[in-house]
Amino acid sequence: MYLHSIRKDYSMNLGVFSIGDIRFKLIEPISESIYSEYCKEYSKGIMYHLKFGVENYFDVIEDFTSIGITVIQLGHQLDNEGKNMYTYLDTRESLGFIIELVNVTPDFIKPNPDHWFPKNKKLVSKSIFKRPN
Repeated sequence: MYLHSIRKDYSMNLGVFSIGDIRFKLIEPISESIYSEYCKEYSKGIMYHLKFGVENYFDVIEDFTSIGITVIQLGHQLDNEGKNMYTYLDTRESLGFIIELVNVTPDFIKPNPDHWFPKNKKLVSKSIFKRPN
């Protein structure tokens, strides 16, 4: 990832759950990232960002940056073929939270989690990315 334009590796613990079509993430930062910065500045346990999937990913980023919104972190997940690109925009002053934009190629395969909870349950994971019909 790039944190404030500087290349860095980072790690986090992540819990994901859904209620209907809304997916929630609980993020515990392990290393330096915008997550750890936010926790230091605002404490833990508050809404951090909203995630939006957009079709014209690069155009939307350009639109935001053209009006003075700063890119604070960006990166990607890769599998053998596909890519899941993400960009965090600092919209705290105007919206009160950060916006995350994502662009997921159709051939991206979501990585399997390290652990399932509860451990004794076999769960089936469905795609978190909805594409327009």
